[in-house]
Amino acid sequence: LLGATDRPTDRPTDRVAKPRGIGIYLVSGDVGGGQK
Repeated sequence: LLGATDRPTDRPTDRVAKPRGIGIYLVSGDVGGGQK
């Protein structure tokens, strides 16, 4: 969940997907471009 904490304000959905874990990881990683 590094991507989620990296830009919590960048995507408002992060807070909703936070409990999911995997959902946020894929979204954050995809948007960040750091981890795929």
